[in-house]
Amino acid sequence: MAKHAAHGPRDTKPAATESAPHAPYRPDDGSSEYPDAFEGLEPVDSGPMLFDEETVYTQPVSVGSHGKPKKPQLSPVMRKSRRTRRILIAITVLLVVLIGALCYFGYRLLVESGSLASQQAQEQQGSQDVDAMSQEASNAQDTTITVTKTARVPELDMLLGMAYDDAVAELGSDAVVTSERDADEADRPIMTMVTLTITGSSTESRSGIPTVYLGLDSERKVIEAGFSASTSSLGFAPSSFSDAVTSDGVIENAMAEAGVAIDSADVVLPEDRSTYATYADDGKTVVKERCAFSGTVSQNSMDIEWSAVLMYDYTTSNATGNIASTIRLIYLYLDAPSLAAPVPESEPEPAEEPQAEGGQDAGSEGEAAPGEAQNQAA
Repeated sequence: MAKHAAHGPRDTKPAATESAPHAPYRPDDGSSEYPDAFEGLEPVDSGPMLFDEETVYTQPVSVGSHGKPKKPQLSPVMRKSRRTRRILIAITVLLVVLIGALCYFGYRLLVESGSLASQQAQEQQGSQDVDAMSQEASNAQDTTITVTKTARVPELDMLLGMAYDDAVAELGSDAVVTSERDADEADRPIMTMVTLTITGSSTESRSGIPTVYLGLDSERKVIEAGFSASTSSLGFAPSSFSDAVTSDGVIENAMAEAGVAIDSADVVLPEDRSTYATYADDGKTVVKERCAFSGTVSQNSMDIEWSAVLMYDYTTSNATGNIASTIRLIYLYLDAPSLAAPVPESEPEPAEEPQAEGGQDAGSEGEAAPGEAQNQAA
């Protein structure tokens, strides 16, 4: 007991635990003294676990009121630089788009230009081929037409120098005078023009009735003789205009019938067709072809000036599509100006008579002048 007494009585109650004094509660007023609840959840950098491990310091991430990281604040220079970069990028994109559009439209323009040029070339070649085919077809169709000579070219050289009555008798009873008129001043020394129609021919009027033209001087002598008719009535086979001149020798043969031998070198067709061809509004369809030839020959001790005109009219054939409807006419003329009689001088006009005093003419008082009398009678 003494032993137990020495140690004193055992206190069976647990010792009271010491606790830190509690601070009074204060509400969160948003000041820095009270950290955000989310910040307390962030990991805290601790020291190295091992002796050889270096301490890594991290920059705390600033967060907003809702826990999202705040965007770093940029200086005005950086903001201006970023805005400038955006503008340059937008301008670059627009330039690229514009260049691409220009390249595309330029390519399309080149393609369309090439296509248009090719199309025009094909159309031109096609029109030439069509003209050539139509020409060949007309030639082939013309050769199948049988021609019967229904008229003859009178010997015009024999009429030169004849009196008018003798020339009419030489032409025969089939020659009928259809007109007679005074020649123009530009036709001197021809004073009178007479037209005669050969009625005995069976040629249709639309293709040209054979007609004779006589030019008379002041003594009514023939110093010019002409003739016109259709080439088919003279027995020439229908052919193209160029073939009629170059191959068929229509001009030379017709002049030979008229009594004059001409050189074929004087009958040359121009190389440019547009100089003797007339085109329609489309610029391709030929409406008419007309070409004149002329020269001089010495015959019967005198110089004879000859001229010839070949004319094709396609108006009817273009409308009907029948090449046989083409009108083909030829005109022949022989002139012998050396046979012409001197042109009489025109009488001078009488001078005006002086008027008497009082405004009256020289005639008796109260009588009208000759010109006034004619005017009054009229």
